[in-house]
Formats: sequence, structure tokens, C-alpha cells
Amino acid sequence: MRRVCLPLILLCFFLAPGYGQLKDEGLAVDNEKLSKKVAVPLSNTLEKVKQLNGYTYDNKYQSGRVGQEIGMIASEVEKVFPQLVYSADDGTKRVHYPGLIPVLIEAIKEQQLLIDQLLVKADEKEFDYQQLKETIKKQSELFKKQKKLLGKLQEQNYQIHTDIEMIKMSMGLEASIEK
Repeated sequence: MRRVCLPLILLCFFLAPGYGQLKDEGLAVDNEKLSKKVAVPLSNTLEKVKQLNGYTYDNKYQSGRVGQEIGMIASEVEKVFPQLVYSADDGTKRVHYPGLIPVLIEAIKEQQLLIDQLLVKADEKEFDYQQLKETIKKQSELFKKQKKLLGKLQEQNYQIHTDIEMIKMSMGLEASIEK
């Protein structure tokens, strides 16, 4: 038998007593690959987990417990994961909570993959933003240089135009100096 990490042991023990075997080292569940006939990896677990709801409730079937408990509604779980719901001797449906652990692990892995993909996209966007910012800075500097050059060209053009008009006047031609 393979050991399950301590938080999962406690989760399994307190949420679903009676499953697995309680040993000196904690809750042990048969997890060996050899004991499974066909092992098919779970898929699309994140979307399925998003369909589940957690609740707080007062348990009317177990006397002696005081206060609210946390759990799920078996009929809701059954719609998404029918293999995790069983009928108790009294006819009520119950959730096999330890069976949710692999589902939640796979959902977390799927979610982490999405997060990693979004981080890569964000990094790409940041890189694009930095490139765009640098391009705008270069274009702005170029625009300032061109504006300064245009001002000098306008001054030179005015001076040339003025010189031409002065030459026309000295030759007795009609001048048309415009400013």
C-alpha cells in the first residue's frame, strides 16, 4: 500500500471515515497501479469541478454532532461524477469524498496549465508593449528632429524668397514680398 500525504490523510479520515484502512502510519488506500485493471487519466476535470458546489449544513442524520458541517449534495455530485456517489444502507445517497482527491488534483493541474499559458501571454504582451514604447520614443525623437529641420528649411526658404525679391527690386522688376 502507498501512503498518502498527511493533509490528504486527515481530509480523508475526517470527511469520510470508513474508507481505506486506518493504520499506524495514517489512512492507507490501495493505490497500486497493479490493482487497477484499466487506468484512464482523468480529463476535463476543471470544467467538471466548476459544476460542483460546496455547502454548509446541519446534518440531520448524525446525532451527537453540534454545529454546521461542510459538504456537498450527493445528487449534484452524481450528475458530474456518478462513480463518487453510493447509496448507504438507509437508502440515502452519500459522496465518496476521498474519490474527489484525484479529481481535484487534476483540476488544479489543468488550472495551473491555464495560469502558465496566461503568464506566457502576459509576458509576450509586456514584451510587445516595451517594443511599442521604444518605437514611439524613437518616432517622437525623429519627429522633433524633423520639426526642427522643417523650421530651418522654412527660414531658409523665406530668406531665399526675400533675396529673390530684393534682386527683382534692384533690377527694377515689381517685387512681391510676402511674410
